[in-house]
Amino acid sequence: MHRITLGLLLIAACTTTEDLSQTETPLVIENGQNLNGQNLNGQNLNGQNLNGQNLNGPDAGTFTIWTSLQGVKLNGKSVTVTLNRTVFATADGTQTGLGFIQAEFQAMRGDGRTVRVRVRDIVPAAAGDTTWRYFIEYRETDNIWYPVCEDASGPRAAIPVNGIWDHRQGVAGGGAHSASTDKFTFACEGTGAIAKCIAMGYEPWESFGTVSLAGHHQSCIRLMRGDYCGTGASYTQNGNRVNVYDQLGIQQDTESWVFEAEWDQNGARCFNPLNRSRAGIPCYDARVEVGCGGNAYGLGTLLVNETPSGGLTP
Repeated sequence: MHRITLGLLLIAACTTTEDLSQTETPLVIENGQNLNGQNLNGQNLNGQNLNGQNLNGPDAGTFTIWTSLQGVKLNGKSVTVTLNRTVFATADGTQTGLGFIQAEFQAMRGDGRTVRVRVRDIVPAAAGDTTWRYFIEYRETDNIWYPVCEDASGPRAAIPVNGIWDHRQGVAGGGAHSASTDKFTFACEGTGAIAKCIAMGYEPWESFGTVSLAGHHQSCIRLMRGDYCGTGASYTQNGNRVNVYDQLGIQQDTESWVFEAEWDQNGARCFNPLNRSRAGIPCYDARVEVGCGGNAYGLGTLLVNETPSGGLTP
């Protein structure tokens, strides 16, 4: 398994994010301080959100729920496509990899409308890596193609990830991931938790030894969004600092901060009573445990985290 960059450098309160499509370093990285955020897969599209930068904001209906592997247009023909890790191929095997430049996909938005998405360029995985990156565009009603993924620095790459996420908030099933044989998610680098957790080393299509990283990836998404209750509702703010680590050693404990919670695919399994930074959220009282963190990996916990302080405003 290739070792991946988390393009994040923090100096005091100043943060600089590198373009992950241009950078590579080891998977087992110095964790330092990761930044939380509310975005699940936020792409800001020319004033619109195609995949939910703010999942409950005014553009909540314009994010992409999924992209289809069926009915893909390639070289003027409609084809059925498979996704192997992060590489596309036609079902008949005649096209794969770089052959998908200019391919067009159909995507479904949160408001129920469809949009065409096409591949403008592809960056193949480096030697030993499995992550291919795609620069993609969507066609607006003015018939002009705009970047799907971009930030202040310009267009960003996307990573295709099998399955779909439930974008609802505050309900059972909200934020959950479902595997699929014919749908996937284009995760934008630098703008959402799905791609960020891949950059942290939790590639859901990979294994670490005999351990699948799919669960770690979903746990990471819950953690990075502050989805403590596992309902899709985010209880954090962009810029909150968090120290994340795991038993596998992909992310390592590098801070002497206050232990906060244990995490699995469904959110925070328990809260440390000595850290009351999230004491006001709905599930806190039911999940606070004196022994939380004492045997962090014994009961299905996949990730644990700390915050700089245990107060109400970390």
